[in-house]
Amino acid sequence: MSALVRVAFPVEGNQLSGHFGHAPEFLLVDVQEGKEVSRQTHPSPEHQPGLIPQWLRGFEVDLVVAGGIGARAAQLFEEAGIDLISGVSGPVEDVLLSYLRGQLRSTGALCSSHGHDHGEEHGSCGNGCSH
Repeated sequence: MSALVRVAFPVEGNQLSGHFGHAPEFLLVDVQEGKEVSRQTHPSPEHQPGLIPQWLRGFEVDLVVAGGIGARAAQLFEEAGIDLISGVSGPVEDVLLSYLRGQLRSTGALCSSHGHDHGEEHGSCGNGCSH
């Protein structure tokens, strides 16, 4: 019997969120032997830099499947021992099915942004997210 893998999907409605840090909720799916065993949904914590990787670690998440994600957040996932597939988009059920079939591949796309003194951020990751 293969090990259980807990996969986190940042979701907005029925879509994978364009930027994981702004997703209103996370779908956590337990997968074993290529099949969904269980799922749960949790509202996201308030957005604070560095919080979500540790929050997901508390749920014993092994893998995050995300659309857009910043380089620092990707590094924090690595430090927390959480694998990352980034640059993914589409309806979350389709993305999950692709993962279960072993067809999901990371593009490695990372968001880039630059802040301004007046609180605005501008940037894009090419996955429909903008800051």
